Amino acid sequence: MPIAEDADGAVLSDARGVPVARLRWRDEAGEQVVAAFAPSPGVAADRAARAGVRELGGRRIKTADEDAARALIGAGCTLIRASTDMHRQSDEPIPVVPLVDGWTLGPHGWDAGLAAELNAAYGPGQPDRVTRLRSLTEGEGGLAVLPGASARLRDPAGRSMGEVFTVGPVPWGTVPTAWVLDLAVGPGGQGRGFGAALLAYAMSGTRHAGLTVVGLTVTDGNPARRLYDRMGFRPVRRHFEMRAPQSRAGTL
Repeated sequence: MPIAEDADGAVLSDARGVPVARLRWRDEAGEQVVAAFAPSPGVAADRAARAGVRELGGRRIKTADEDAARALIGAGCTLIRASTDMHRQSDEPIPVVPLVDGWTLGPHGWDAGLAAELNAAYGPGQPDRVTRLRSLTEGEGGLAVLPGASARLRDPAGRSMGEVFTVGPVPWGTVPTAWVLDLAVGPGGQGRGFGAALLAYAMSGTRHAGLTVVGLTVTDGNPARRLYDRMGFRPVRRHFEMRAPQSRAGTL
């Protein structure tokens, strides 16, 4: 069989039955996604990619292996998202970022106004659309909300204009880690330093919760990367998500 399950996930073999890559299956919104695709030790990325495209036709494929990502794209996959994980130690000094008079940070929550602002902030076609974030906000995904590091931004009239949404400790951290799943300010609040204020709030809440690191993921081309650099976050790893072309051998 081209794909054989084992205790650590699955092994992908080429047309001659030689194992060429490892992967894991992950269910995301009812779609079976290929996660952690990586060539087997000693196998060239191009060879693993050709087998992946042949056997995983139409699937979304995720990998943190940059060589594998380039090979998969070269074999016909379409890049959906490239991103960078960034970390900051919670014991580093946190900048003081005051809010404009009348604007406040309150307990995190969800309402129609926030949904409208975040959809406008992300824009059509953005891979971090708010539909995914809302499901996380409402308690899906098995991640515990970190209340002291999550907040909603309100304007002087009390309308929701942005949020920072942080969870933790997350299961993928090697040390106790909080993760900022969303940081966004709607058009009505942009250009006033609120992104920095929300991020400083998340960093302070992470420290008070006793977690060692606060992390986040930023998509390539997102101008928020400049804010994260300025606030002391440092890149730690890359991620790539792509869609394999349809193929005759792509049914599992």
